[in-house]
Amino acid sequence: MNLAGKNILIIGASGAIGKSCAVVLKQAGANVSVTYNRELTSELNEFSDNSFQCDISSYENIENLFKLYKENVDKIDAVINCSGVHSAAPLVGMSEEDTRKLIEVNLTGSIFISQLAVKAMMRKRAGVLIHMGSVSAHRMTRGHVTYSATKAGIEGLVKSLAAEVAKRGIRVNAILPGPVMSPMLEKSIVQTGVNPADMVPMGKLIPAEDIANACAFLVSDLSKMITGVCLPVDGGYLLI
Repeated sequence: MNLAGKNILIIGASGAIGKSCAVVLKQAGANVSVTYNRELTSELNEFSDNSFQCDISSYENIENLFKLYKENVDKIDAVINCSGVHSAAPLVGMSEEDTRKLIEVNLTGSIFISQLAVKAMMRKRAGVLIHMGSVSAHRMTRGHVTYSATKAGIEGLVKSLAAEVAKRGIRVNAILPGPVMSPMLEKSIVQTGVNPADMVPMGKLIPAEDIANACAFLVSDLSKMITGVCLPVDGGYLLI
């Protein structure tokens, strides 16, 4: 897939999915900019043209990110939002701090990213925005009430915004990853005692590269009539 000439910003590139997106999109010829929260790893630095530190838990931070991007890169063809946090506990046992963090990062942050990304894309009446949803919005497991609620909110955001900006040439979609082996999932397995690989019909966890390949397709011209879609990449997880 040829993405030469496309400027792509990956927000939350420190995790397994974000890193894979940087690698796949860079190898496809895109000009890749990434954000990280705490530390820029050598691997992520190798597969990015620009990097910005950003904590997306506040509007001010996200606004500063887009200002820095404009100063350093200017044109923006696509934004892929891979940021997210996870915390598993029964609803009555989840702390106020964890509850607020889940909502602020997973949902509120995604709304703010959408506002600023769309504003940047409206100038040229073209662009692609991709958010990371989750199969957890559709298949419920114990201990994921707040997390599932935030990811269901992502789908509402994507579909409503896609309808709102379609006439401006902007496409908005979501990827719904199945269980991807990552530090976040490892933590969830420890907290809940549930290994989701046992519930994947194809018999294994989802490679992060498969999520990145789906993103590459959705930012490419091969998908120029696809918008408002929440695409599961889950090995059949939602089939049972």
